[in-house]
Amino acid sequence: MAVEQIVFDEICKFAPARILSLGYPDLLLSGPPVTKVQENSERISKYHNWSGPTSDTEAVFKAVGLDAVYVDISSSRGIERIVDLNTELPDDLAGQFDIVLDPGTLEHCFNIGQAFRNILKALKPKGTVIHVNPVSMINHGFWNLSPTAYYDWYTDNGFDSVLVRVIWGKINQRGVQQLHPIKRYQLPPEASCFVTAHRSTIKADPIWPVQSKYKRNPTLMA
Repeated sequence: MAVEQIVFDEICKFAPARILSLGYPDLLLSGPPVTKVQENSERISKYHNWSGPTSDTEAVFKAVGLDAVYVDISSSRGIERIVDLNTELPDDLAGQFDIVLDPGTLEHCFNIGQAFRNILKALKPKGTVIHVNPVSMINHGFWNLSPTAYYDWYTDNGFDSVLVRVIWGKINQRGVQQLHPIKRYQLPPEASCFVTAHRSTIKADPIWPVQSKYKRNPTLMA
């Protein structure tokens, strides 16, 4: 998984902050700050089809005021805490984070509903979640996520702002378009949803949402 400039700029809006990253995101930055080049940068860049160096994520995050914890199913970069997001998030990570960053992890969690619940558990009461997940990438992961999934989940669970964009094209040369969260679209191949959601209220228990189109048209006759 990787974070490119457009997503990095969004994250930096909320610094200083404590951030939980679902996986260690390689930074593919076209501009500053590149405080340190990632170890094995050439191999990692090739993996991402990226022509530039990969920035050392931990060093850059610290430089911009982000205190990060990285969790993943394996420690591919040597810094991750082993956590299986298919299962309940460990209690010591509950309510600890201003930001939860999903840089392309939830689509690889078969128990994706539990992974969404873990995000709510990790966030502070007024926290922010940032997602970048595929919407039209067959077999990239288990799932492609529709905009309405984010909108319905977060609005039903105490979030008052859910911004959904779609990004596509070459890394750091992306097309970006804001989407109405519940309309239907024909999107380019290899596109991703880029979502920012802000929590305003904590629900006692997470709510499994009914899709908005069925709330608005329960009789399916219009």
